[in-house]
Parts: sequence; C-alpha cells; structure tokens
Amino acid sequence: MDPTPTEATLRSFYSAYHRNADYAAKGSSKLRRASRRIARIARRAHHRGRQRTFLDIGCSIGFACEAARRLGFDVTGTDLDPEAILQARQLFPEIRFTGQTLDALAAEGATFDVVYCAEVIEHVRDPAAFVRAAYTVTEPGGMLYLTTPDAGHWRVPRPIWTWEEVRPPEHICWFTKAALRALLRQAGFVEVRAPFRLKPGLRMTAVRPATA
Repeated sequence: MDPTPTEATLRSFYSAYHRNADYAAKGSSKLRRASRRIARIARRAHHRGRQRTFLDIGCSIGFACEAARRLGFDVTGTDLDPEAILQARQLFPEIRFTGQTLDALAAEGATFDVVYCAEVIEHVRDPAAFVRAAYTVTEPGGMLYLTTPDAGHWRVPRPIWTWEEVRPPEHICWFTKAALRALLRQAGFVEVRAPFRLKPGLRMTAVRPATA
C-alpha cells in the first residue's frame, strides 16, 4: 500500500481491533482448527528433551495459544491490541500474554521452538524487518509457521484491488508464493514449504538452521 500508514495510525487502528468480538463468538471452531494445525506442526518441530516452547505472534484473544498449551507447549502470545490481551488473559490464565512487539522480544534474546504467525504479515509496515525478527526469535533448529492471503493465486480477481483481501489500513502488504518464499530465504530460513491450496491463502513452514 502506498502511502503506507504510519506506526501511530496502525497502533490506533489496532488498539481495539474490530474483529475481536467475531473471534470470541467463533471460539470453539477456532480452537479446533488451531489444534489440527498445531498438531501437524508439532510432529515436525524439533524436540530437545525438554518442554517445547511456542510463540503466537498476533495472538488475538488466544485460541491458538490454548491449542498449543493443550498439546504440551510452554506458550507465549503477543498482540498489539491491549483489549485482546486482556480478554486472552481472562480466558486462558495459564498462558503468558504480552503486548510486546516482535522486535522487543527479539531484542531480549527470547527464542521459541515454534513461532506461529497466522494472518499477520499482511498487516505490517515492513515485512522484511518483520521476517528478520521472526528469524531471530526462532530457536536454531526451530520452525516458523506463517499464513497470509495469496495474491498470486489463480482465484484472485483482477484487477487485484477488487479482491476482498485488499482493505487498507487493515491489510497493507500482499504476497505471491514466490515472493514470500524469497523473503523467508533472504532472512536465513531453509526448508521453506508451501503446499498447494485450492483457496487463495498461503500456509508456509520454514526452519531456522540448527547451529553446528
């Protein structure tokens, strides 16, 4: 999107995100879907003989976090919306929720075995910096799971601005499969995988190389 919204504009927009009530109403179905996804990820994620750690970037009110907790992960959720974080803490008090940015977590040196990022990257001002920070918080040998609308999918209408996923300032960056794969590899991720999907949405996994 050009011009890109300022950081202040985005913080104001997400200070009480309009989709929170809808997410809460669909809580049971969202929990089931997240459980299926995360169970598949867990089978591929590395294990070092300790409880595995899980970070949900843009956790909203916490359903994916709860799914991961039930699957045995030590879970942290982060979101810029203080209202969402408050609801998440009330719904799932056993989980750590924070309003810290991804950059702040990266600066602290926090790392996680699984970094989960569903429908977030299309909201950020600088996706390259976002992916670099995601790499930093991924444990060496750990996995990033990332979803976003697929702007290169054959079912996306043309011209592209008639597509329902083009809705600034909520969505401000769009990706094809090739572009997102290149962005992840540029940040240092390997084993970047994106299965074929009939729907115009990307679901990518990528691995941070293990240290020698």
